[in-house]
Amino acid sequence: LGEGMSRNNLISQPAVERTCKVIEGFILQCHKFGAESPILVATGALRNATNQADMLACLKNRIPLPIHILSVQQEAYLTRAGALSNLDLPSNPVTVDLGGRSTEVSDHTASISYSIGCQGAAETFFSHDPPQLSEITALRNTMRSVLSSNSAQSRAHEIVFSGGTATTLATIDKELDSYQASHIHGHRISISRLSNLVDTLSSKSCEQISSDHKIEPRRAAVLGAGAVILEEIAWWYTVKEIIVSARGLTWGVWLCWNRFDSSEPPTS
Repeated sequence: LGEGMSRNNLISQPAVERTCKVIEGFILQCHKFGAESPILVATGALRNATNQADMLACLKNRIPLPIHILSVQQEAYLTRAGALSNLDLPSNPVTVDLGGRSTEVSDHTASISYSIGCQGAAETFFSHDPPQLSEITALRNTMRSVLSSNSAQSRAHEIVFSGGTATTLATIDKELDSYQASHIHGHRISISRLSNLVDTLSSKSCEQISSDHKIEPRRAAVLGAGAVILEEIAWWYTVKEIIVSARGLTWGVWLCWNRFDSSEPPTS
């Protein structure tokens, strides 16, 4: 939905059309399996779009269900609940959900949202394919500046990453032919191995990434930027390894939504 927003903070009509088709397909599947009340939530792209009202009207003309635009706090709460589900961890880890337009970082006391994600970073910093060292360095410097300006802490016992960048890296690390949630949920990647993955991806074109690792082209186009962001966050929190969660916002909505008034997403 947020493709191209780095230029003018506007959601494009083609992106809305593409999103509507996906949602319509999901709704058909929901009804096929007996789910009577699908819940639609929107995050950073629609939350921050300058043309939010127009695009929301377009979506509502096609989608016969309420669309809940989550606040930063709501998104962080639900994503953390989903990401940590079915993970047996002894401490209260930091959770990081790396999305297309924003990144939510949470612990058990608070959350921070950074207005940078894999899609936005790729569009803003990478003008060559594969990216030049200067472009990667610029993204790294920006992430370090963002983290040092906004983070309340810079250490964690454990850190859990959710989102497409993390799960794709886990799929590559485990040399799986395709994404398999049950095989990567809880998978651990050492920082040294993570750095090797980032270096490898940064040296390849999007076409090479897609071909070599059997990754959908749109994901391949933003994977390198997402991997750099993920690595910088891991370094900032000085952990020895990261834990990948195959769960996230969708699971959080499924697990927690009915604890609250269905018209109002949770806020804390």
